[in-house]
Amino acid sequence: LQPLPIKKALTQAGDPMILGPLNRANLKDSLYQSWFQDSYDFYRVPQNWATDLKQKAQEFELVIFMGTWCEDTQRELGGIFKLVDALEIADANITMYALNEDKESEEGYEKPYAILNIPTVIFKKGGQEVNRIVELPVETLHEDMQKIITGQPYQNAYDF
Repeated sequence: LQPLPIKKALTQAGDPMILGPLNRANLKDSLYQSWFQDSYDFYRVPQNWATDLKQKAQEFELVIFMGTWCEDTQRELGGIFKLVDALEIADANITMYALNEDKESEEGYEKPYAILNIPTVIFKKGGQEVNRIVELPVETLHEDMQKIITGQPYQNAYDF
């Protein structure tokens, strides 16, 4: 996977951040690698969790909105990708956008999705949104993903 050409900017505090489309390879930059790899390594996928889910998971496309500056993204994104890897979801089925501190992009990538909090992982099937995990899991990342993939009732932390 080759990194996408990215736009870099500074947060209000003067820290570097990525804006717009990116992929996992962009997070290998030393500025982001440490938190991404730490959260990836920290997350434990339950044994055999993905076995029965892999086939169903292939039907989904994921759209991920995140912020390299965002503590919630730094905490959750590695675990999200650890589960994606366990499910063998192809990189081609994952679209990712980095937003600024106002949770916006210059191009408005987030507008059709009404993004309020990040990270947000949108699960799409046949081009239509099925469900989303917003900012943090309700139970655990793997339990929340399993419910969405298997079509069980699921409400994200902000879905009142």
